Amino acid sequence: IGFPELPKSMFDILNVVYSTCSEQELETGINPSISRIDFVGGGISGVTAAYVAGERSRRYNLGWEIHVWDRLDFVGLKSTKDSAARTRTSMFGSVDETIGNLATSLFHENLDSILRHGAREAGKQFDVDVHTGLSRCGYLWLFEDGTSRERVQINQQMLTGMGIPSFCLNPTEVSQLVPGIAEDRFKLAYFCPTDAFVEPTSIVNALHAYASRVLGITFHFNEEICDIRVDTGKKIRFTAQTVGNGAHHEYETDRLGLTTGACLKEMGRRFTINGQGDTIPIQLKPVARQLTYVEGFTPQELDALTPFTILMGNGAYFSRESPASNAVIFGYARKSDPEVPSERI
Repeated sequence: IGFPELPKSMFDILNVVYSTCSEQELETGINPSISRIDFVGGGISGVTAAYVAGERSRRYNLGWEIHVWDRLDFVGLKSTKDSAARTRTSMFGSVDETIGNLATSLFHENLDSILRHGAREAGKQFDVDVHTGLSRCGYLWLFEDGTSRERVQINQQMLTGMGIPSFCLNPTEVSQLVPGIAEDRFKLAYFCPTDAFVEPTSIVNALHAYASRVLGITFHFNEEICDIRVDTGKKIRFTAQTVGNGAHHEYETDRLGLTTGACLKEMGRRFTINGQGDTIPIQLKPVARQLTYVEGFTPQELDALTPFTILMGNGAYFSRESPASNAVIFGYARKSDPEVPSERI
């Protein structure tokens, strides 16, 4: 997609997927007063965010001090391990969401060359075996009636404008892809072949190695952020509690990124703003990568079923996927989850 040669950095990818993303625009908004950035959450979101900040700091010699905090003893051990295996470009979202997913997909596809080139630029050794496990797959939507045809056509026009192929299929055409399917059960199908499966733990491990060895980012494990204090005109202050011994330590930072996935809502209850205890209403969109619970299965039973594939429909939100799957589970959100309209499931 638009690359004259293999991309050397994430900035090359941004310049392609955002066709107006010039070098000057990348420099816009760099605040010289920022010296420290912290990220709460050491999953694929937090580690990627820290990597992006670290690469920006290295590229423009900003000297940012960057820290990542996680209450477990290594990166990527919770939501990342359970539910971040799919890279989606064929989603029914906004243009910005789709572009973001396209950039993520291309970034993962070229991760090995990007990290090795960055290490050479920085003059650092990086001998890590970068393995993403990325494999392309098709996502097939089936619609029981024709009411979604207009929505499908709008999405297809959007994807076409980005150079992403997609196909509207009738039941007969689908039966050639899926022999034996009941053609009378659906009216329309939508096939998008540009999605991917990845191994998220492998990706986050590679980014962690690069971030710590090449970018000098500091990772704090077995540390839980228990309160965050924001006062006008002052640095953000937060307390980290060591898991196990309960020791507390105070820190200050210029920017604090909350990248804790499904724990974001809980983090919103830990704020004190201008001396007043407050709750920041962080809303979670009930999407597959945030809810990792299936009624009737213990965590041990779910682990024993790895890998498996989830077929998603209305209300089916659990997703842990692999091309080698040999089992299928339909997972539904708990009725007590307020973000899920359970009466519609």
